[in-house]
Amino acid sequence: MAYKVTVAIGTVNGAGTDADVYIKLAGVNGQSTDQQKLDNLGNDFEEGGTYSFDLPGVASVGDLNYLQMWHQGGLSASEMYVTTVHVTDVTADKEYEFDYNGWINDDVTAEMPAEGRAASYAVAIYTGDVKDAGTNSNVYLTIYGSLGDSGRHLLDSSDNDFERDTTSNFTLNLAELGTLSKIFIESDGSGSASGWYLGNVKITDNSTKHWWSFGYNNWLEDDHLTATIPVSSSG
Repeated sequence: MAYKVTVAIGTVNGAGTDADVYIKLAGVNGQSTDQQKLDNLGNDFEEGGTYSFDLPGVASVGDLNYLQMWHQGGLSASEMYVTTVHVTDVTADKEYEFDYNGWINDDVTAEMPAEGRAASYAVAIYTGDVKDAGTNSNVYLTIYGSLGDSGRHLLDSSDNDFERDTTSNFTLNLAELGTLSKIFIESDGSGSASGWYLGNVKITDNSTKHWWSFGYNNWLEDDHLTATIPVSSSG
């Protein structure tokens, strides 16, 4: 057994979930485990509870950079509220505490950096200036770097995002991703105006001020709702 994972669920109303919960651990060297389902005999992830899981046969990935947690299935509203996750690397005899204190919503991945590994990224997305370019659909982003990936994040703000010829801005608090290489962007095709003309995406590390640009200039619509976009420029 390489790892033991202990998850504490909050005491807020509706904090528990009956969905299947998964975790992935990533090391500072860029290695990561496969996704691991957290499941014991009995009813896990109830409001106010603390649950421990052994991950037998999972090889150590070295000093941890971050972990990712998400859930699948369950009822239509299966969000969960996680306070902390404690990970013991049994092989290396090291322990890691991940403070979260937040909701993990449907269809997104929560990324929890290890102590000293937190980073903040500014994401600017330009919607092109062509007819019907804007969208009311939900948009999700995954960022890939030399130290791992961000997991799947819903891009949503208090503004009216993704309107024609506008730049929509978001902040993602993640673990350090290193040098960025590509992004994966998705539209779920929902809403009355589901087609979207994506111009480009610029991501800036708020600490180092390094930036990466991902040019696209094409539609996401109909049966073409996802795009993998490599870095086009950086600075």
